[in-house]
Amino acid sequence: MDLQFTDSHQWTWDPFLEPVRVTVSAISLRRLTLGCCEDLAQILGDQPELEELSIGWNNRGLEKLEKTHIPRLRSLKALVSEAAILVPGRPVEQFHLSLGITDKDLDGQLFSQLSLSTGPITEFSTHLHSSLEAEKVRPLLQLLARNLPQLETLTINVGGSISGEV
Repeated sequence: MDLQFTDSHQWTWDPFLEPVRVTVSAISLRRLTLGCCEDLAQILGDQPELEELSIGWNNRGLEKLEKTHIPRLRSLKALVSEAAILVPGRPVEQFHLSLGITDKDLDGQLFSQLSLSTGPITEFSTHLHSSLEAEKVRPLLQLLARNLPQLETLTINVGGSISGEV
């Protein structure tokens, strides 16, 4: 079953929506989309069959996620900081990553975390904001080539400038 909560309502802690939370925890989901969630680890802990996860902004509680939770996760759309927590030890093959307000650029430390996926990483997409003064595309391509050798599909949406030396 697939489930989408795309609004910004904090449905996990609103007492009026307790029946929704209880129902969601009792359903075995394959795909889940959440706009925001107050206690994401609690929701994900109840979803051992989850394969595709798309999470928006303002999610909390991921640090409480156990390594045994969501063991079948293969596709992730999330902020870079969330991916660094969710990926290690899980068979994530597809990434669609965004930079949050507090996230650093895509760097070697992030790719070290992503390479801890137990599955072959075959798809990667992201958005970059690049200026002529700070070329980001070429260093990103070098990181991808070094750290994700099984990559088959790559999408980089660039806002700003790209030098002719990519």
